[in-house]
Amino acid sequence: MPTATELEQGIHEHLGQFSLHVLLVFATGLTIGSERTVVPVLGEDVLGVESFLVIGSFVVSFGVVKSILNLYAGK
Repeated sequence: MPTATELEQGIHEHLGQFSLHVLLVFATGLTIGSERTVVPVLGEDVLGVESFLVIGSFVVSFGVVKSILNLYAGK
């Protein structure tokens, strides 16, 4: 196990890991953004739902199911 004097800190030393983290944050933002814009349109066009409350609950239930499945997949 390295001691405290042997640890290398900073973005330059861990550029690969930092780049991967930035890419994952970007991809997560794209996913959340598309979920909030595409899912209500699907609810209106495909399912014929006009109520804002129903569309909002559709988005929330989609997110809850998605998070539960992600939690299960991570185990």
